Amino acid sequence: MSKRTPPWLDDMSQLARRAGKLAVAARAEGERGWKAAVLELLDELPLVQRDEFEVLRALVLAADERQAALEKRIAVLEKAAAAKRQAQTKATTKSKSKTRRKTG
Repeated sequence: MSKRTPPWLDDMSQLARRAGKLAVAARAEGERGWKAAVLELLDELPLVQRDEFEVLRALVLAADERQAALEKRIAVLEKAAAAKRQAQTKATTKSKSKTRRKTG
C-alpha cells in the first residue's frame, strides 16, 4: 500500500514556495527603495564634489604656508625693532650720563 501526500500538504508546500518568491521580490524592492531614498538624501545635502574639495584644500594649504612665512617675518622684524629700541635706549642713557658729568 502506497501512501499519498495529502492535498492540503501540497497546497502548503506551494504556498511556502510562493511566499519565498514574494519575500525575495519584497527584499529586492526594499533595497531599491532604500537606495533611492539614500540617493535622494545625498542630493539634498550640501556636499562638495571631490575636485572642488581638492582645489579648496590646495588654497588653504597655500594660505597656511603664507601665514607661517608672514609670522616668521613679523617675528624677525619685531626682534630687529626691539634691538633697535634697546640700542637707542643705551645711546640715550650714555648721552644723558655724559651730559651729567660735564655739568656736574
